[in-house]
Amino acid sequence: MSYVRTGDPEAVREALPDEAKAVVFVPVYEAYEDFVQCFASIIAHTPTDVPVLLIDDGSVETRFRDFAPDVEHTVVMCRMAKNAGFVATVNLAFACAPRSDVIVVNSDVIVGPEWFERLARAAYMSSTVATASPLTNHGTLLSVGNGRNATARMLPDGVTPEVAARSVAERSPRHYPVIPTAIGHCTYFRRSALDVVGIFDEAFSPGYSEEVDFSQRAVAHGLVNVCADDVFVYHRGGSSFGRSEEVRRLVTEHDRLIGKRYPYYFEWVRQEGRAERSVLAASLLTAEAALRGMHVVVDGWCVGPTTMGSQIVVLETVAALAAHPQVSRVTAVVPRSIAPSSLSRLNACGAEVVIGSGPEHPLPEPAVGDLVYRPYQVTRMGELEWLRRTAPRVVVNQLDCIAYNDPAYFEDIGQWSTYRRVNELSTYLSDGVVFLSKDGVAQAGRSGLLSGGAVRSVVYAGVAQVGEPVPLSSPPVGMPNDRRGFFLCLGASYKHKNRLLALKIWAAARATGWEGDLVLAGPTPPFGNSLAEEDQFLLDNPSLRRNVWRLGSVTDEEKAWLYERASLVLYTTDAEGFGLVPFEAASRGVPCLSTRAGSLDEVLPDDLPTIHSGDIDGAAALAVEMATNEEVRRRVCGSLVARAGEFTWAAVADRLVDCFWEVLRRQPVEPVMAGHLMQQPGLRVGREIASRRFSPAHQPLAWAVRQVADHPELRQYLIPPGSRRLRLGVKAVSFLEGRSR
Repeated sequence: MSYVRTGDPEAVREALPDEAKAVVFVPVYEAYEDFVQCFASIIAHTPTDVPVLLIDDGSVETRFRDFAPDVEHTVVMCRMAKNAGFVATVNLAFACAPRSDVIVVNSDVIVGPEWFERLARAAYMSSTVATASPLTNHGTLLSVGNGRNATARMLPDGVTPEVAARSVAERSPRHYPVIPTAIGHCTYFRRSALDVVGIFDEAFSPGYSEEVDFSQRAVAHGLVNVCADDVFVYHRGGSSFGRSEEVRRLVTEHDRLIGKRYPYYFEWVRQEGRAERSVLAASLLTAEAALRGMHVVVDGWCVGPTTMGSQIVVLETVAALAAHPQVSRVTAVVPRSIAPSSLSRLNACGAEVVIGSGPEHPLPEPAVGDLVYRPYQVTRMGELEWLRRTAPRVVVNQLDCIAYNDPAYFEDIGQWSTYRRVNELSTYLSDGVVFLSKDGVAQAGRSGLLSGGAVRSVVYAGVAQVGEPVPLSSPPVGMPNDRRGFFLCLGASYKHKNRLLALKIWAAARATGWEGDLVLAGPTPPFGNSLAEEDQFLLDNPSLRRNVWRLGSVTDEEKAWLYERASLVLYTTDAEGFGLVPFEAASRGVPCLSTRAGSLDEVLPDDLPTIHSGDIDGAAALAVEMATNEEVRRRVCGSLVARAGEFTWAAVADRLVDCFWEVLRRQPVEPVMAGHLMQQPGLRVGREIASRRFSPAHQPLAWAVRQVADHPELRQYLIPPGSRRLRLGVKAVSFLEGRSR
């Protein structure tokens, strides 16, 4: 539109449009290259009806005299004869636009797309807003990209200012958190606040802390300063003032003056800077992840020497997250007992593997990742405490509610009650809860596990796909190498897996002339297993015993051998969180006859023939047909393989990452309340545990836990919520859980 060059402040007032709602002001002093980049970014990303005011505060640099841009904006350049300092220059800008808001942009700042619109939106999100400041790489409390409260002059590798601006805006929670002070690299000053508070105090000339003083005066009038958490600007830092001894002296003097005028200020800033679960912390954490990619810690403590469904989920989840473009780093925490094949899988996918050195989880420094994810249920208080120490945000997977609703899977009612309370706490205190199916959400609701404000997400498991690498096979220990054409039942011998039904269906098939064996493969849990029922069935049918092979846990290589030789897989479960086995079998070319219990009706193909409750003879006839009829075998496997295409691990990672972003954006559980909630149920658990029998070596610890649990006044004094002593108490309770008898 126009470019006006003048040395007269009055001419500046006349050149700026009276109707301008806001004026972008850039104070200039030397550092010409920085200024040119700043000005170019403003022109590129600011609406043309927003005027730009430049005041050159007596620069010696001669190139400013020849600066004459050809742009569509109204640009006014005012060159001062001598240097007056930053405070005086900004006050002049305030005076030259007496009816307009003023956005002060340091000359070493580069703005990005939609910066003006987003910053203005934050400034007007409430009538009480005095200032709005964007996120940046170099801006004290609002610094992101190099860790919390850490300034850096460089952006993460491969990230440009424009890319950074778009990434932060895309992921922002738009909380517009209240902050103690405007941050001077780039600040939107509302005219209404300037009219009430006044301009900068010349006591802070030539610069430093003037925006702090202004902000505190605004606060005293009931106004607030906010962070525009959907705006990121690059700030090189230190271009105009430098880093001389004189500058350090100014900073010290002005900090002293701020401390004298506003004794609360520095402690306020310190508290905001340290708060891990505040609105500001959520905005900063999200921006950090948006800039450099998300760092996810995966709790893989269940990945031991055997590999069943839960272990497969952990391994494949880590690999899928490591391959996701929005995840920059995955750390998998695993036990020393991890199987070599599982460790190789983790190493091959590029994950960082942390191996524990003892029976408990390793204890990393606090906040080692942006978020920690546990792809299976929390079972002990110590595990929940470890999760909460490991990252600012916690997401857990409530695989199912089977054990939560079945005390038979525990040694006694006390252990079951403890497990239930830990499940309740983990779903309540976690920032996100993932379910394997919609049925899983419904089960959790009926079980009372949907309280709290956690992000809830259905993330179906990934399943085996045709063409995926298959381990080399080897026969299981105790299984003759010549056996083929058998029915195979895979899964732990929990009663809900209903291996007895598999025995009955197989026996009915044998009665029709089927001659194949039955193989039952899977680990044996200590409580709630079906071995006695299976033994009774075989005692009642002695002619069948020599054709039944009951194997324990099998390795990946042994499972591959079983799939190679099986004619059919029986999946007779009564309850299921997802159900990997039918899809895994089909990917190996083996048909599966399954129930539709639990989530299976949701995830299995609609046209898949399945077991109907109570119809043993019908299931046996269907099993024989699947095992012998090639057309039926192809149809069943084809249906499962087609459905499996909807359950890829890449899709799992996509859904998880969407959930993680939502978790990062939300303000988490308030820390004092979380500590209180963890303390009280934990101590009830401690009281129950301490009442059990222990060896003489552990009785003193049990007595101490009991005393603290029974005396509220002692509890409040010794272990206040959120304290280190509370964490030690939780560890003591967890230790005793494993030592009672």
